[in-house]
Amino acid sequence: MRSPSQARLERAGFAAGLLFVLAAAVLCWKGVGWAFHQPTFLFADEIGNLPWSASWSYSGLFHFFPDQVYNDRPLGSALELFLYQLFAFDYTRQLSCFLLIHFSNCLLIYAILRRLDVSLPLSAACVGLFGALSTTAQTATYIGASFDVLCTFFLLASIFTILGEKRWCHYLSAVLFLLALRSKEFAIVTPVILTMLVAWRAAGGRSARQTLRTVLARLWLHYLVLIAFGARYLYFMLHMRDSIPASDPYYMDFRLATVVHSVLYYVALAFGREDFSLNWLPPGILLTLAVYGLVRRRIGVWIALAAFLLTILPVATLPRLRTPFYVYGPQVFLLLAICLLLEDVAGLVSKRSTVRWAATACAAAGLLCYGAALRRTVYYRSRIGFTQTVRSACALSAADARAKLGAIGPGSHIYLNHGNQTPYLMTAGPCRFLRILRHDDSISCVIGKPYEELRKLYDLDASEKYFVDYQPGGSLAVRLAGNLRPPPPRDKGSQ
Repeated sequence: MRSPSQARLERAGFAAGLLFVLAAAVLCWKGVGWAFHQPTFLFADEIGNLPWSASWSYSGLFHFFPDQVYNDRPLGSALELFLYQLFAFDYTRQLSCFLLIHFSNCLLIYAILRRLDVSLPLSAACVGLFGALSTTAQTATYIGASFDVLCTFFLLASIFTILGEKRWCHYLSAVLFLLALRSKEFAIVTPVILTMLVAWRAAGGRSARQTLRTVLARLWLHYLVLIAFGARYLYFMLHMRDSIPASDPYYMDFRLATVVHSVLYYVALAFGREDFSLNWLPPGILLTLAVYGLVRRRIGVWIALAAFLLTILPVATLPRLRTPFYVYGPQVFLLLAICLLLEDVAGLVSKRSTVRWAATACAAAGLLCYGAALRRTVYYRSRIGFTQTVRSACALSAADARAKLGAIGPGSHIYLNHGNQTPYLMTAGPCRFLRILRHDDSISCVIGKPYEELRKLYDLDASEKYFVDYQPGGSLAVRLAGNLRPPPPRDKGSQ
């Protein structure tokens, strides 16, 4: 029977745990809530990934095996098409639906940590820090990163289900792995991560043969998927290096120096820095995790660190194409490794449960404070401010395009005079927004040219044409319009 003091301690611990969960939830919301604060609109791949024609269907997107090693991601494309068909160009409503997947990722991180016996305060703090990172804030609010967010969801769900003891969990995990793989290619490493995780969890008191049997019994279906898709990806990669020049963003450089440089870049980026050349943080974090895991023989720390390196490796070979969206999923495992290390360090403080809980609570509070501090850095504010500026400009451009170019005819040519300004709404395609708006693939835009050349092209054009000035802030003004088609004759019977 519990004593009154023990009951009071349990109630106090439960209340404190709820406070950590609440603090983590606030950080996660703060990380994305800013996207609802002012007029916004879609931009870049959020428009570029949409089909040009309204006749596109889901059946045209889905196919089992990939046709190329990069950008063959039918589930992510289907998600963007689904959101567009539901809400058209309404970014706010699209984002509201999209964030359900991101918040599911937050819950999965918490559930995996708890299943790995990490304390409630540290599990909640890990989620809060994940939600507070600038890479998370940019990715979770960018619907064009549906591939990264959706792949992370299926990957984390596959890891969570494989830790279950029921046989159906193992089959479900394989299905989720396949869905992750058809969302984005970096999920190809999932069976390797699951192998390490299952072997670690099954090794206690068992022989190597028994552990191997457990691994094969749980993961044989994962291995079949890995072999089938891995062989196809390898075939494409061998031919891709011959067809893609070194200047192309998708050129893959497998040199160790390139991979190391990319890994350090992404670690720095996750913690709010782009230039790591004079920064000790990226190598310091990786070395601390590796050395501590080796000295203390903490296999879980090593597995989480290895999972980060494996999931970041596919994009680490792309030195000319680095974005914050690429680290959204891999950074989860880096945070898992940090939380597993802190949980173990807290256990060294004392064997008494109350003292250990207090130590983990202090570590969790430190992580949450660090996450809150990251949101106040100049880098974080500049990234968020830039995104807000771009979305506001696109909102103004879209309103003007609807009002002033919404009735253009088929085959029209738009000559956009934007000087040094970047016409963010029109860069996708370019002019895909107008094509989708008018359901007309024949509309074209000419951008990125100096005024004199642009005006000359306009004067020589015999098609229906519009010379449009793009002004600071995103507004559009039609300066000239030529060769306009006469309106169709009115039916006398309708008068």
